[in-house]
Amino acid sequence: MFDSPERLSQLHELLEELPAFHVALSDVPEASSEAEVPANWLDGMAEAAYLIAAADGGLGEQDVEGFRRGLAAVSEGRLAPARTLLAIERVQRKVHDHVASQLFHEIAELVPETPLREAVFLVASATILDRASPSQRQTLAQHALGHAFGFSEGKIQQLVARLRHSV
Repeated sequence: MFDSPERLSQLHELLEELPAFHVALSDVPEASSEAEVPANWLDGMAEAAYLIAAADGGLGEQDVEGFRRGLAAVSEGRLAPARTLLAIERVQRKVHDHVASQLFHEIAELVPETPLREAVFLVASATILDRASPSQRQTLAQHALGHAFGFSEGKIQQLVARLRHSV
């Protein structure tokens, strides 16, 4: 998904329709890879996107590189590729101690507002959009994120349909 400039452009257009994303983005300081910087909603977005994309067994090095560049582009440079790697490493460590659904609830704490949650859900879901048929684990992870954000099954389906129609 993130390796296609056309798809990234379409995702940007979809996010333009969600003012909460851009308001929240403008409140985030310039990109930093510093581990000491407190986790914010962008870190949650990176973690959620990784958990969905890697739900069926992880990502290869090339996939991770495209993932890092894509999230930097979606965040308009506010989420540095090095910081994305830190988020991926953090969530990989947590996966050993938690169930993914628990991790999604932790991510939900970083993304408190519903309109912003919709944007984060769309970006995270976009990671599996280019697949003809996402795996069952990826779909379950996508729904677990939606439920952690407090979305009904109908709302999840509506957002997925909106994403598929736009991107």
